Amino acid sequence: MPIVSLEAAKSQLNVTENDDDLLIITFLNAAIGMVEHEIQLDIYEKNEEVPTNAVDFIVYSSLKKSKKAALEAAVMLALTTLYTYRESELDVDLSQNPAFKACLLGFNNVVIG
Repeated sequence: MPIVSLEAAKSQLNVTENDDDLLIITFLNAAIGMVEHEIQLDIYEKNEEVPTNAVDFIVYSSLKKSKKAALEAAVMLALTTLYTYRESELDVDLSQNPAFKACLLGFNNVVIG
């Protein structure tokens, strides 16, 4: 099971049509990258996906429910920001989302590997 499915992403964004599916998938992957950058760990969905040379990572499927929920929420928040402001020119730093950062606070001391 992916961290956030396309269906869940579309529900979060209130999108019912399929016209933006490729864009949403792109933003979904970017949102996961934003989470990885924030926690300084690569996220793999299953143990089988972890490369043998991987160093700093977490395996999503092995996390407890609360940690999974925190990652999902952070991904959804980042996705919403990316999708909502995709065509906007803003004078606001979108990386300073306190809810996004709060979701990821508990990952500073996660045991890796």
